Amino acid sequence: MSFNLSERAYLFIRNKLALGELPPGARLINRTLAREVGVSLTPVREALNRLVSDGLLEYRAGLGTFVPIPNLRDLQELYDLRKTLECNAVSKAAQRLKEQDLAALSQSLGDMGKLLSERSADGDDEPVARPVFEMWRAADTLFHTVLLRVAGNRRVTEMVRNLLLICQIQQDWDTTTYRTVSDAQHDHQQMLEAVTSGDVDKAQDIMRGHVDRALAFAVETYERRYANGPHEGVPDFVVGATTPRGKNHQ
Repeated sequence: MSFNLSERAYLFIRNKLALGELPPGARLINRTLAREVGVSLTPVREALNRLVSDGLLEYRAGLGTFVPIPNLRDLQELYDLRKTLECNAVSKAAQRLKEQDLAALSQSLGDMGKLLSERSADGDDEPVARPVFEMWRAADTLFHTVLLRVAGNRRVTEMVRNLLLICQIQQDWDTTTYRTVSDAQHDHQQMLEAVTSGDVDKAQDIMRGHVDRALAFAVETYERRYANGPHEGVPDFVVGATTPRGKNHQ
């Protein structure tokens, strides 16, 4: 029972991270989390310890548990590691794709296409609404995780899933535009075509470029968000708070 409650708390907090509801630098309040999840403090502590082990949170002695604020070197290392692991995965996936895998990858592209069809006359430069951001993030994650799963290395899959989430935490939904969605869909479409045709070298080149562009966007976001220093305006986290995260960190 304790494991189930701990897993429930773990998935709850991880989902909050995935949805961008826990901004970098935020301190997590155990009692608030326990109340929101509907469990006691023990499962929450166990979940937080696991998330710290995953690299998704950090514990500061005497202060508590926080969402990490990476520096520019951290970002470079995170995306370099992603690039190495995902390029290796995409080369293996090219040799192992089955019909159900192709269907899942196509679904991801289709979901992005539906989001792009909602653009107004402003086109790619139009900022996305929060629901669009969440759907884009889900479609993007689906594409990458399918390729990782097909590659067949469970440890690499779990490692990259955590890396993807760490990278996603750094994104501001309210400064993301349809151009981000359009660029991701274009890269994914080209990657899928290369993988299905068995062109491993091309698939790897596209993945490298895809991750490099994601890094450039992450650096731009970092420099905008922390123009006044990495710890300016960082709030304590309260589950259910509606303060726009981008406003706190610009």
